[in-house]
Amino acid sequence: MNKNIKTTAHQVRTTGGILLPLATIFVSLVLLAMCWSCSKKTTGPATQEAVADSTVPAARGTFDMLAASYAPWHDISAPIKLEMRQPSKISLSARAVMVRDSAVSISIRVFGFEVGSLYADKDSVIAIVKPNKLAYAQNTSKLLKAAGLTFGDLQSALMGQMFSPGKGTVTTGNFGDFSTGSSDDTTAETYTRVFNSRRGNISFTAQGPINAGCDGAPVLSGITVDASGHSLNFEYTDPAATEAGTMASCVDVSTTLRNRRLQASLRWNAGDARWNRYPRIERPRIPASYRRVDNSTLLKILGGL
Repeated sequence: MNKNIKTTAHQVRTTGGILLPLATIFVSLVLLAMCWSCSKKTTGPATQEAVADSTVPAARGTFDMLAASYAPWHDISAPIKLEMRQPSKISLSARAVMVRDSAVSISIRVFGFEVGSLYADKDSVIAIVKPNKLAYAQNTSKLLKAAGLTFGDLQSALMGQMFSPGKGTVTTGNFGDFSTGSSDDTTAETYTRVFNSRRGNISFTAQGPINAGCDGAPVLSGITVDASGHSLNFEYTDPAATEAGTMASCVDVSTTLRNRRLQASLRWNAGDARWNRYPRIERPRIPASYRRVDNSTLLKILGGL
């Protein structure tokens, strides 16, 4: 019993430590995207075909296979694990419900009681920590509009699916939205293709096996956003076949805010996911008695982790 009490106390304390940084990372994606959209537009590097081996699919073939690996979906509900790696190490189990192009809700429970939640939609990000009566809210609608992104683009990033900025998950008709190139990471077993958005400094990296025939469909392995010397990186591993097509079971996110390194991960339990049940996600109401945390205070909390 004493061990359970200690475990509960630890989980309650760490709830604030992980929810608030994750909210910051979610907002940082929008902030960096805004910087990217406002930076000098480029068409990316010229198309390269550095790998001459005929066993490596051409850029168009890679893109088409990647786009074909995705399927329409309406919603997903699944167990997840949230992990903070920097500036401290924290791990919590939760459940996520996501409705496409609408909202994301993450609930953290301890012994059946909700102790924290994270909510995001096209207008805002809201994090609530019940034991500490803390709340964080950030408006994102203007940032998304300025960045030329949709909420669906952010959802695609959370699932490890390639998207065309402002248009959602890619289809074969989006190939012209990118310039392409090969990567030095190509080996005897795998090849790598980089697709650079023509709208700004964002790149998508795809990897696939060589000589794998019909089973050699590539998967998205990473997204990088670079703007004004700052970067946000997504790394994807453990691809899973789901009702939404291929998605990443493990999503690692890293960025730097005010010289503070942040690394977090979202791990989907795709095997236990429930799809297309048409749930209703309610926007959380912040109680009047809760203390609202602004971005400045949030960074102070990060400094204490």
